[in-house]
Amino acid sequence: MPSDRPGGPDPSRVHFVIMPRFGGAARCEASHSGGGGRRGTVTDMSRQEIMLAELGEPISHYTHAVRFGDLLFVSGCAPLDQHGELVGRGDVLEQTRQVLGHLRASLAAVGLEPSHVLKVTVYLTDIEDRTRINPLRREFFGSSRPASTLVEVSRLAVPGMRVEIEAIAGFPDERKAEHITQSDASPPGSRSDGPPQSASRE
Repeated sequence: MPSDRPGGPDPSRVHFVIMPRFGGAARCEASHSGGGGRRGTVTDMSRQEIMLAELGEPISHYTHAVRFGDLLFVSGCAPLDQHGELVGRGDVLEQTRQVLGHLRASLAAVGLEPSHVLKVTVYLTDIEDRTRINPLRREFFGSSRPASTLVEVSRLAVPGMRVEIEAIAGFPDERKAEHITQSDASPPGSRSDGPPQSASRE
């Protein structure tokens, strides 16, 4: 479940996979366990997969979020706990709180806040729930207003789910040059002296 600690989730429980070139074969894994590696920068062509242990294991072949250049794509957040159990059965407000908690944790994992969200897509099984969840949305986003699409669907992935929200966020200028630690993985087609080394994100 999302952390209530100031500053976001425990960084030791955030897992990163860095793909230095889009579509390339070079790959390295990073976690907050410390270790070697060199300091580098995230370039426009870097692809970073983000998995948060506190959000639980995804129910299909996807990651919780992907950073590509200056954008963060957050997968649809479901009202599930860390063990994949539905939270707030029959209560769209409790489900929405859980969903927004997951979204906040995904943003905090890379140093972003709700105000950095550019676009959301909200899926509801009952369009009448829109007015019920709007106060929670206003509380979450504050004075910022993301672009938004609302879709009513017949059902969602887990029985009993009434709401799911996905998001796209942008990194502000001061975070575009954020330094991370990554391996010396070679671009595709270049010479490599050995397998990629492990790396840590600060």
